[in-house]
Amino acid sequence: MSDDKITTIAFELDDPEIKLDLKKKDHELKAKFWGLLQQQPWYVDGMIIERKHVRQLMKTSTLEKRWQNPLYGEWFLNNNTGKELLLSERDNMIRNLIEITQNSDEKTTDRLKAMSMAFDMMGMNQKIKPREKFLDQDVNKMEEHDVVEELKRLRSAREKTDKSD
Repeated sequence: MSDDKITTIAFELDDPEIKLDLKKKDHELKAKFWGLLQQQPWYVDGMIIERKHVRQLMKTSTLEKRWQNPLYGEWFLNNNTGKELLLSERDNMIRNLIEITQNSDEKTTDRLKAMSMAFDMMGMNQKIKPREKFLDQDVNKMEEHDVVEELKRLRSAREKTDKSD
């Protein structure tokens, strides 16, 4: 396996000196904002959210101070960070499992388990469940006179097989 790793860094600027140090309060403010936003009558799912929306709903000096960091606004306005982190972790786990399967130093059973787990995580191990079909399921759709006729036909066929025995 090559050393090329797929990584997702949600917020990165060209300047390595600028970093985003998030505190518990930041996460609370973001959650509060997104909760308030979705309750607004003018909010439409998928609309582009801007800083003016944050100012309109949130009146706190903490946000103004934190917003001076260019990464903060980008993080705050992105409502998919949790999903991005989970998908990134899933991809890392699949990559690690694949590395185990390709490592000849691992036990065969461990390699098979890792392969199975990787397939499960990628949705490739799903077995198609057989559909059950009962022979009499169409009876419910039949009219009463059709049921009577079908019973007569079945009795007649049964009598013929009984006579031939």
